[in-house]
Amino acid sequence: MQFPGNDLYYEERGEGVPILLIHPAGATASTLAASATILRGSGG
Repeated sequence: MQFPGNDLYYEERGEGVPILLIHPAGATASTLAASATILRGSGG
């Protein structure tokens, strides 16, 4: 998604209730990759 002056990155994984993960300042989406995999419940 794009907003004036900013880009918003998002991923869709799995099914069910949406969960919003917000990484800490200075981090990137890859910071939460392991957490997203665990929350998805597939282990991979």
